Amino acid sequence: MSDYWGVDKQFPLHWHQWGDMHAVYHPGSGQTHIVDNLAAHTLKLLETEPSNTAELVTKLSKSLDMDKDDDLYEYIEKALDEFKRLGLIAYNKT
Repeated sequence: MSDYWGVDKQFPLHWHQWGDMHAVYHPGSGQTHIVDNLAAHTLKLLETEPSNTAELVTKLSKSLDMDKDDDLYEYIEKALDEFKRLGLIAYNKT
């Protein structure tokens, strides 16, 4: 079984965008983080529905018209690790 990750609905994220950069404020930690466009899309997908890496790659490749390749998988895995470390996402049992 794959790990499913999502944003804790108790702490909805707040967003602001400047070009390709996004600021995301996490009210649970009181911290603001700057993320690139792809990381923002990934995190926003997790706000709507818990997902695993494979599902995120499929959704992102379709919505952003990107190749579904090893580079995208690697990027998403690193992004998920960083989101977990920052407390922006949590494990969801599905």
